[in-house]
Amino acid sequence: MFAKVINGAVVSEMTGVPECTENVSGFNLLPIADQIAHGYYPLIVVKDGFNPATEKLPADPVYTIGATEVTATYTKIALSVAELEANMAKAKADKTAYINTACGTEIVGGFDSAALGTLHHYTATLEDQANLLGLIAIGLGGEFTCIDGAGVKARRLHTLAQLKQVLVDGGTFKDVRLAKARTLKDRIDAAPSVDLPDAAAVEALAW
Repeated sequence: MFAKVINGAVVSEMTGVPECTENVSGFNLLPIADQIAHGYYPLIVVKDGFNPATEKLPADPVYTIGATEVTATYTKIALSVAELEANMAKAKADKTAYINTACGTEIVGGFDSAALGTLHHYTATLEDQANLLGLIAIGLGGEFTCIDGAGVKARRLHTLAQLKQVLVDGGTFKDVRLAKARTLKDRIDAAPSVDLPDAAAVEALAW
């Protein structure tokens, strides 16, 4: 990397080989003194390690022009309260979206019910739920899709009482998942806006 220096000030940085007004081939192979004579100094970049939860690096470095090189130093600085609040707000929004998605995926994945006498698995997409409610509304039994213990998915005959039991079991399964989601989201909402331990706790929440 090179730094372009004019009148004792760095005006640009470049990662490639500088283009000179003079026809200089193999510029990067020239002695450093010759490179400097053309206004280009080897560039050394120094960056502090930093914790992105509480610190950041400045957009522009502090340049130190030495005899044979330029050093660009990025010194970490503490985030402002506004930045901490913005980071926390984003963390809360991202985690809430994650919980909503995880909860919805688990609900749609379905539940087990012994309405037919042995455990069968019922998926719970919106279409599945509408079909079940429709059959119950008619007031008669009917065929409804489920998966048996051997993994065979098929439409199987259910009595009205069995369909109602499937509905109850599905509702219980759904309520438990929604309650879990509410508990997790309450913990997110209760976290202070700039409290770092709480920010870490929000990040660590899992479904």
